[in-house]
Amino acid sequence: MSASPKRRRRDAPTPRQLGTFLRRLACTGSTSDAARAIGVSRNTLYRLRRSDEDFAARWRTAQRQALDSAFSEVTHRAVIGTERPVFHRGRRVGAIRTHDNKLLMSLLRLHWRNSYGIKAV
Repeated sequence: MSASPKRRRRDAPTPRQLGTFLRRLACTGSTSDAARAIGVSRNTLYRLRRSDEDFAARWRTAQRQALDSAFSEVTHRAVIGTERPVFHRGRRVGAIRTHDNKLLMSLLRLHWRNSYGIKAV
């Protein structure tokens, strides 16, 4: 007896939907947001990830891309800073560059734990 071909579930996302999901996941890092964008439940996507190793690998790649983007933004805000407009009497008169010192300390602790990490008491 030969095995019958696997039937596609009615709620299974299409290849096009999966591509959109993975692109959105890479941009936002949010599984919920990416699932909502394609109109498929998170549970369906998690089930597919468990059963399809190729899809699981592509999912991990998308998550790494999202994390890399977030890390780049955090580094930029901490080291380069962001410009904040300055107003006087309702008119913009300039800008001030601000740096996020908490983010900077978090980055230092992450990369140089021995120097900037929390010391054991």
